[in-house]
Amino acid sequence: MLTLTRSVKKKILVVDDETDFTLLQKVMPEYEIRVETLAEAALHAAHSFHPDVFLIDLVLPDIHGLTLARRIRRDRRLRRAPIVFVSALVHFSEDCNGPVLIEEFPAFGKPFPIEGLKRCIEQLIRGDPEATTGLRRVNLGTIAGT
Repeated sequence: MLTLTRSVKKKILVVDDETDFTLLQKVMPEYEIRVETLAEAALHAAHSFHPDVFLIDLVLPDIHGLTLARRIRRDRRLRRAPIVFVSALVHFSEDCNGPVLIEEFPAFGKPFPIEGLKRCIEQLIRGDPEATTGLRRVNLGTIAGT
């Protein structure tokens, strides 16, 4: 008897007011990607979508992305999913051209380096500590230039 197993795609919930993530979907076809533009809608959707990772913009129309990340961490059903920030607020300097850490979360600038983001997501889903090892920790005032 032949048993076929269906491969289940890992899921990414993108929370960003920019809804065009076509490039991400093209280069990461092994993932099911859902986009929500509002934090409240994303929290609601996450309970039925069950994302393996969140990609969150820091600047959202309804609440700040960091506030959303903290709410996800307090939610017992969502808290284990890794969170990655992608935001135009993250500026790279000459001494740092890759992701940085905001609190415990890796953060990429926009436009983000697709291969670096993909590698980070894969490492986080695997639980690989290399995903955040050696990243420079910054505060929001530093990255926003305030």
